[in-house]
Amino acid sequence: MKRVISGGGRDSKRARLKQSMRSRKLIEDAYRRNLPEGIARTDSKLEQKHVELELQDTLGDMLPWAYMLLERNMKSLYEGSWGWDEEKKREELVSRRARFVIAYHVQDKSRDPIAFVHYRYVQEAREPVVYVYEIQIDALFQGLGIGRALMTTVENICKERGLDAICLTVFTENEGAMRFYKRLGFEQDCDSPKDRTWKIMCKRMNSS
Repeated sequence: MKRVISGGGRDSKRARLKQSMRSRKLIEDAYRRNLPEGIARTDSKLEQKHVELELQDTLGDMLPWAYMLLERNMKSLYEGSWGWDEEKKREELVSRRARFVIAYHVQDKSRDPIAFVHYRYVQEAREPVVYVYEIQIDALFQGLGIGRALMTTVENICKERGLDAICLTVFTENEGAMRFYKRLGFEQDCDSPKDRTWKIMCKRMNSS
């Protein structure tokens, strides 16, 4: 996601303030309004595999499941970069700003969670964006297209809210995730630090 760096002067300061106020308004409005029904949906292939998506404002009693999935999938990658902090990760999952898309496997009378996206509405460089904190899929259900369905839902949310982009952080060691995001149209952000074990990637809504 490109950053616009304005020069000095009263006009540029006023423009930055106006942009920042616009972003805050869009973000607060995004948290206030309910999302329309049908924004989280799967394609026919996932329906045949009995996978459903659902929007949730909180994890509730699914917090232990979500944390264990996150720890199982990501702990080793975190330990090779900036370290694993269990308390911080749990706090992120229960933040009042956290929002989720949950994938369920439905069969007979059971409805079991198998994947989730944790996202938030935030301001990045004065731009209103959806920031994806986590996308985690149970190993038994990877490779079925669930990740794409979850990210498509996040993109639908971003567009419905009128926000500028979707952003996320990805470990460079996680080559599969890097390829996945590039296939979805994400590019390395110009403000992403060089020579680090992680990158910031973004997808602008007006470039899709």
